[in-house]
Amino acid sequence: MKKLLTATIVLLGLCLSGAIVHAEAVVEDVTIDPANPDALDTITITATITSDEDIDEVLIKIKECDDNMCMPTEEFEMNLENGMYTLTHDLAYTKATYFEYMFVITSGGNETETNFTHIEVNPAENGGNGGDSNGNGDDGIPGFELIPLFIATLIIIFYMRRKRSR
Repeated sequence: MKKLLTATIVLLGLCLSGAIVHAEAVVEDVTIDPANPDALDTITITATITSDEDIDEVLIKIKECDDNMCMPTEEFEMNLENGMYTLTHDLAYTKATYFEYMFVITSGGNETETNFTHIEVNPAENGGNGGDSNGNGDDGIPGFELIPLFIATLIIIFYMRRKRSR
């Protein structure tokens, strides 16, 4: 019994001694400027990221979405400035109602990913499609509203000529 207990303790000790303890990176104090962005705004994302090991690289993934779909996720490398990681990014999707971001932190050869964080976006003025100030538009091609006016003018001219010829 004593030999079995000793063998178990030795085996357990060998198993635990081989385990590598890895502390994950911690993301703190994320700020977005402006705090309430509009679609097509330039935003600055700043974060304090700490780890027990040296941080090799911090990437940020950003995707812009509306109520129906999301644009492809873009990945950018963040710059270390004054102990904080920073990225300035131009929002590009005119109809975006929100965007999401996540961090991918590489430290000591290990990658740590955060969950996506959701940020609401105010619609772009005129929605980028000739609509009203609430972004409601008809998505028509500019200038084509003149075609019905042109046709109506031709009908009136034709009708007036016909009346004069009587």
